[in-house]
Amino acid sequence: FDIASNMGFSPYKLAKMYTEAVYGQSYQLSVLVESPAIFNNNKLHSDILRCYSDDLSSSIEIELLKQCVGREFEEILYSKLDEMQICYETEIEMRKRGKSKTPDVLLLIPMAVRSGKDNKYYIVNWIDSKGMFGDEDSFAEHQEQLHGYINRYGHGMVIYWHGCVESLCDLMDNILVTDRFPDHWMFPTGELSTGDARVLSFDQGEEALSPDVTTGPGHHAHHDMSIEKCVK
Repeated sequence: FDIASNMGFSPYKLAKMYTEAVYGQSYQLSVLVESPAIFNNNKLHSDILRCYSDDLSSSIEIELLKQCVGREFEEILYSKLDEMQICYETEIEMRKRGKSKTPDVLLLIPMAVRSGKDNKYYIVNWIDSKGMFGDEDSFAEHQEQLHGYINRYGHGMVIYWHGCVESLCDLMDNILVTDRFPDHWMFPTGELSTGDARVLSFDQGEEALSPDVTTGPGHHAHHDMSIEKCVK
């Protein structure tokens, strides 16, 4: 516990890493804590128990709470996409199809999304929902995961529902980072989604797609979005 605290690291996570390295990943930390006979050192068992119970930022209970909050915001995301009549596939549906890299939402057609920061449109193929505040440290933990989505699905969007620092917008190309569900969505045909129905706005669509649509920070889109309408 003291080693982790002095390093500014989570005692719970350090205990989890230690037990997995020594006893294998098949052992759950909770089982090891409840079975002191597994340990041949009483002091070690006491310290593991302290890491398990006294870490206020990370523990099994905290992780379960984070999962519950995350699922709640995923449902909010699904509801808002349904209101906008946007076709998508959920993470569960992707896994059923055998996909190994699964963002929370995979759009069935690419959408142009207007950013509230610079009023430009960005191409979005997938969305990942984060029920937390986003700063540079938390974003760094997610980068490997997000790179996997970019490599497989192209440009996407991350929503930090509890807010995020502005610097995140410039940390990673090909990802739109925001703290809210965008209000303005455009279909590949140039139609705007208003929530009640698609509004034909081809003239506005052409104007919005050129030159203000970008595929990510610093990247302009190729206008080859001729995809048939998706009927959900």
